[in-house]
Amino acid sequence: MGRIQSNHRAHPTVKEEKPSIDPLSFPEMKLFLEHVDPHYRAYFATAFLTGMRPNEMIALKWHNVDFEMRAIHGSGRPRPGDRGTSQDPLILPDIDMLDPLYKILHKHREGCPEDMKYVFSTKDGKPTR
Repeated sequence: MGRIQSNHRAHPTVKEEKPSIDPLSFPEMKLFLEHVDPHYRAYFATAFLTGMRPNEMIALKWHNVDFEMRAIHGSGRPRPGDRGTSQDPLILPDIDMLDPLYKILHKHREGCPEDMKYVFSTKDGKPTR
């Protein structure tokens, strides 16, 4: 077996610059929500006003949306690709619903079938993936 000829730690590491995040302003968000397909308005409003990740929103069920407390309760669910079994939960914190989101989600709920389990669905009523 040969010896390592150089010290790999002696070479500088390349650092990637983190991209700057430039979220939409409230007027831009409002303009977007006014022009987006009405079926997806609640989805995008939830994304903008909570900071939830797409996979968290897709997994969101109506029993986690508490209109009385104006909160979206954290939920336990499997974390894909995590070590251990698929039963290992990922617990999310509760999120307060701001008044605009409360109104949008309440209207969205009124337009959904009573037996709908997930908050967001495709146009034909199937869960989003």
